[in-house]
Amino acid sequence: MGHVRDRGGGIPVLRSPRVPQYRLGIAADLLHVLHFHRQYETRAGILRAGRLLGGAHPLEVSVVSSQFISNVPTTLLLSGFCDQWRALIIGTNLGGMGTLIASMASLIGYKNVTRAYPDKKGRYLAVYTAVNVLFVIVLVGLSWIIE
Repeated sequence: MGHVRDRGGGIPVLRSPRVPQYRLGIAADLLHVLHFHRQYETRAGILRAGRLLGGAHPLEVSVVSSQFISNVPTTLLLSGFCDQWRALIIGTNLGGMGTLIASMASLIGYKNVTRAYPDKKGRYLAVYTAVNVLFVIVLVGLSWIIE
């Protein structure tokens, strides 16, 4: 169905009618503010690192940062700090292979495997990570040789 306009005063907000709204009070609002503040501090640290390293070593920085945040946000984040597009694109593509977090496709695959084989979650994660990290190391080495 369509969207419902909130007529509670102030600026009207479009909200899906299927998403319930919970009013949890001031304590929950404070927790949300603190949580977002911590996320902001983390992002600010990443931005500082991006300024320092992203311009000089975009391939290496994009591979490493893709292991902690996904490769697509890494591309968007680092694109403002470097003009070496080729190295940035290669780095984020290679970085999408490393850890489970590195790519959304990896997370979807993990979800499907654990649904089919719930007793083998740990083994799958260990083998997946070991194989992918090995491939990332080999491919980054090859990219240094080719470049």
